[in-house]
Amino acid sequence: MKLPRAIGFTGALYSLGIPPEFIGTGRGIRYAMRVGKIRLLEKYYVNLKNDLLRAGGFLNKDGLKKLAEKFPAWNGVLEDVYEIEQYLGKKLGPKTKEEKEHSAIVDTIHERLEAKQSIERYLPALAKLRKSVG
Repeated sequence: MKLPRAIGFTGALYSLGIPPEFIGTGRGIRYAMRVGKIRLLEKYYVNLKNDLLRAGGFLNKDGLKKLAEKFPAWNGVLEDVYEIEQYLGKKLGPKTKEEKEHSAIVDTIHERLEAKQSIERYLPALAKLRKSVG
């Protein structure tokens, strides 16, 4: 079965502990606040805060920080996470049992990628914990 490219992309990011919803969102929220349009954004995206909080449970901040140290392009995503946390007034990261289990597997994936080892066997477990592939 061949999945759409977007599913593989989002699945890969989630498997690294980086919810794709965050890419650019924090900077976008900061801009909306700066120009006085945050209420308009919230009016048309009613579940913005809930969606960000849900995705935030699958954030592996330590893994993202390590990626940013090695690949500076990830610094923008770290900035997004900071801005989203400011907007929500809450720290993002795993809270539930499933989210914590997901984060532990993501740690293993980061270790295995660093050692240039296969991660394939871990991906189905992550998708089950998230209740989605991507």
